Amino acid sequence: MKGIADIHNHILFSLDDGAKTIDDSMKMIDEEYSQGVRKIIFTPHYWAGVYQNDINRIKRKYDELMIRVNEKYSDLECFLGNEILYTEDVVELVEKQKVYTMADSEYILVEFLPGVDYQVLEARIKKILVNGYKPIIAHCERYKCLLNNYARIQHLVDVGAYLQVNADSVYSFRFKGFVSRLIDNDCLHFIGTDAHDMKKRSVNIGKCVKYLEKKYSDEYIDWLLIENPQKVIDNQVI
Repeated sequence: MKGIADIHNHILFSLDDGAKTIDDSMKMIDEEYSQGVRKIIFTPHYWAGVYQNDINRIKRKYDELMIRVNEKYSDLECFLGNEILYTEDVVELVEKQKVYTMADSEYILVEFLPGVDYQVLEARIKKILVNGYKPIIAHCERYKCLLNNYARIQHLVDVGAYLQVNADSVYSFRFKGFVSRLIDNDCLHFIGTDAHDMKKRSVNIGKCVKYLEKKYSDEYIDWLLIENPQKVIDNQVI
């Protein structure tokens, strides 16, 4: 399958706990490309006090990497974003251009600590929404308050949140049942690799696609892996 978009990864080098060098980034990109990915939104962590890179530094790393990418792949499109660990000034950070939205759109990739209270998570999602942005909840399978609580999940989707799971969760013993229920209830919008390296947290979208192809139609898989990410890039409503 070609044309896949990876909207969540840590490929951009020397910014967080992902790729360390530009060569590491290129190895990961080579793997993405070999597995059918043709669009990537780079999402380095923004975590106040830990990974707090200035957007100009991120842009310099992106420009440096894109020289290598463009020399090798004429049909690979890359964009900038951030995976933002929620902070109370997240809207201010966006408005003041201290962090990147997803491909310069109204979509924001936001994560929470695994033990976040549901009422707190809900209030924070609503704060993002009321300020005119579209929150994508990163790796939603990690939050104890959402795991197997489909009424809560449905409510978040109903108010305007979007859900992303990691590619390995689609087929993992631990999470595949949860992900299947998300799909059955039309509550899953994105899959991302969340790749950090070439070993423990590697690019795995190809294995994910093979698993999905056994259970779902080509049209659905296209919607999830190609059409929805393109709507983010085009800043359109899903």
